[in-house]
Amino acid sequence: MLELLANWRKNLELRNNKNQDDQEAIMNLSPAYLQDRQQWQLSAKLQLIENLLKVRFQGLDDDLKQVIPVLAELPDEELSSVLLTLNKEQLLIRFNP
Repeated sequence: MLELLANWRKNLELRNNKNQDDQEAIMNLSPAYLQDRQQWQLSAKLQLIENLLKVRFQGLDDDLKQVIPVLAELPDEELSSVLLTLNKEQLLIRFNP
């Protein structure tokens, strides 16, 4: 749905003969789309971290579930390094809120 809204917004922007309604729609779609896209990206990142932890540690206990939001705040390169190198105890010591 977000992609449909983004395409609609792009089409409106590319039109040569924009009317007032088109301009208003573009302005309203921009912040909403960006906010929804950021939320979608965060959800995808949280799901990816959860899946990687499940596979790496053969499941998720409550302690690992608590570090997922903290891990999601890391830059991608650091997150990759942490998930590939730290064992469960190290993760919990370093990132347990």
